[in-house]
Amino acid sequence: MEVMGITVSIALSSSRRFLDLLSAGFYVVSGYEYRDFLGDFVPFIRFNGPEGGGVFPLMGDVFLPFSGHYCVWCGVPIGEGAPLNICGDCYSSRRGIRFRLIVEGYSSFEDSSVFELESDLIYARYVVYIGVFGNKLKVGVSRFDRGGSEYGFIDRLIEQGFSSGVAFGLFDLITAQDLETDIAREFGLLTRLNFKNKLSALTSPEFSLSDLEDLAIEVLGFIGGDAQIIWFGSFDWSFPLDFDDVWSGDVLCGEVVGYRGNIVFVSDGSSILAVNLNDLVGRGIVDWEV
Repeated sequence: MEVMGITVSIALSSSRRFLDLLSAGFYVVSGYEYRDFLGDFVPFIRFNGPEGGGVFPLMGDVFLPFSGHYCVWCGVPIGEGAPLNICGDCYSSRRGIRFRLIVEGYSSFEDSSVFELESDLIYARYVVYIGVFGNKLKVGVSRFDRGGSEYGFIDRLIEQGFSSGVAFGLFDLITAQDLETDIAREFGLLTRLNFKNKLSALTSPEFSLSDLEDLAIEVLGFIGGDAQIIWFGSFDWSFPLDFDDVWSGDVLCGEVVGYRGNIVFVSDGSSILAVNLNDLVGRGIVDWEV
């Protein structure tokens, strides 16, 4: 990896040796996040390896060959499309249960006793947010102090590539997830915004801040009680307005020319490819250079 003229390599001398390690769960993409890099927020890829986890920025020229699909927590081989990109053992573990409460929702659990066992998670502070992506609006839930920092939920909005957003709070997890469903139904908002939806909305006129403010006031009245608008803001993104194709395959190679949330645009010299960072999660890294 080359950053600011300094080259760092984690590639092993033998590809066979590396693949042997990979089968045990080493160097697996575990997610992505945005971090401040020289005054600008850029996407970073998270990975798990022999010495623990790490991150590297996805910027400049990239060369990332992938192989197989692995549990992002323990690294055992799993099938493509495994729930939450984790293996069965991790899925049923306590860590898995807590993760599923957040991602799949409390209503996916038939046994309500889990709520008492995980009461610290249930009764933490959560926000209900509305995010704008082009002409599409999504309602969701995030922990207020996500990542261990106050207003950490803003990182979630950035990761999804929203141009603007508003957050209401504060609620326990069950109340927040119920509100998410009710608000979506009442105001016709999405609860899921997938990669294809985002690609189709890239060139759509953005839902205006003034219209979002009007909607926020309506939603606040709908929620009632002691709820408050605790954050309202917008984000700037740099990305090409047009692209040629969607990347797929086992090798990602080219120059990063823009990004917006989970969408990264890579030029291979002849075309611009739109890459879904969520598709990289759980992939094994055979060798890599940035």
